[in-house]
Amino acid sequence: MSTSPQPAATRWFLLAFLTLLNVVSFIDRQIISALQVPIRNELKLEDLGIGLLSGYAFATFYSVMGLYLGVLADRVNRIRLIAIGLFLWSGMTALSGMARSFEELALARIFVGVGEATLTPAALSMLSEVFPARQRSLAAGIYYMGIPLGVSFAFLLTGMLEPTYGWRKCFLMLGVIGVLLTGVVFLFRDPRIRRDLLSQSSPPRTSIGFGQVFHSMMEIPEVLARSPALVLTMIGGCMLNIAVGATYHDMTWMKVDRHFNPAVAAASMSFYFLIGGGFGNVFGGWFGAWIERRMHVHRLWSVILSLVVCVPVLAVFRLMPPAHPLFWICYAVVSVSVTIYYGPVFSTVLELSPDHLKSTMMAFFLIGMNLLGASLGAVIAPVITTATGSRTKGLLITGLISVLAVPLFLAAMKMMKHSQEMTNTDT
Repeated sequence: MSTSPQPAATRWFLLAFLTLLNVVSFIDRQIISALQVPIRNELKLEDLGIGLLSGYAFATFYSVMGLYLGVLADRVNRIRLIAIGLFLWSGMTALSGMARSFEELALARIFVGVGEATLTPAALSMLSEVFPARQRSLAAGIYYMGIPLGVSFAFLLTGMLEPTYGWRKCFLMLGVIGVLLTGVVFLFRDPRIRRDLLSQSSPPRTSIGFGQVFHSMMEIPEVLARSPALVLTMIGGCMLNIAVGATYHDMTWMKVDRHFNPAVAAASMSFYFLIGGGFGNVFGGWFGAWIERRMHVHRLWSVILSLVVCVPVLAVFRLMPPAHPLFWICYAVVSVSVTIYYGPVFSTVLELSPDHLKSTMMAFFLIGMNLLGASLGAVIAPVITTATGSRTKGLLITGLISVLAVPLFLAAMKMMKHSQEMTNTDT
């Protein structure tokens, strides 16, 4: 990929700020899961209702709009796009506290999803431009530190605020934080603008027609047809994210099935996901880069090896009573497994995508990761729970779906050389 040189401090500072925004986005995304107990009680919801609010109500519009916004991110000022999205999703998070029914809360979640859809395609495409190829897996892993940090802070902050202020004011206070951050976004500059100015190429486009968007979307099937490795990598990522969707019900599982005090459950989830999930992101990105450099194999092998370790531990965690010391050891490993694959998988998707469609392909991948991944897992788990009469079995069986990623990644790596050659001819 052709990029202009970027000072090291500039790219790392950009990465740090984009990671902060990802933290904010995941706080606002996971607040439903963190506050599910008081929301369930007041709005009279069941597991499926919580699953829909934390999953499809958010993810459907997040994913569908994400594709359009991903196309925009390939064509317009990405910093401005992110600022608009941040203001929208934070404002709707604040308004979520006024919801009086499932339908009203679902409507607010829809607009939170639309706003958040601006962030990741634009952010990852900018990072892929300013970081050299050898550091992109690490950069993606650091960016996705936003997941454990955001989820942990969602549980930590709501655990502190909800007993005093109630769940409605939690939405209001956390939403205002993002609204205030909107002005800070404009202190940054889209690296594509700098590159275009240095190369004296055409000025960046500030407007885009639906015909251009449609044309870019129509290129997606062609890219996928040329790159079976990209298709297999995307499907494998979805399988991993189905298992993540099951964890949306962990708060209820720990309270009802494992008999934790809600405050203790929130604090435990916050702590373990902060430490374990944060370590998983950084270690996953580092391990993917290390295994390529030292073992001379593709970074997806790091995900496969991680699954070999983490899947059996997941089974022990779900079946082990909390009084057993292994429960907490396994919980730490499971927390690592939730995020360890982000750096290698997302950087592989970007690697296999044409330069002029990286944001678009990332947005398309996020559709699958959300609609066929986490949101599907959040619905599969309660369905299995109802069928088996056991929430533990529902979460365990849904989590085991992640093993389907192994043959998919093996096949993807086998086809990788051909797919990269086809991608290079397309760019």
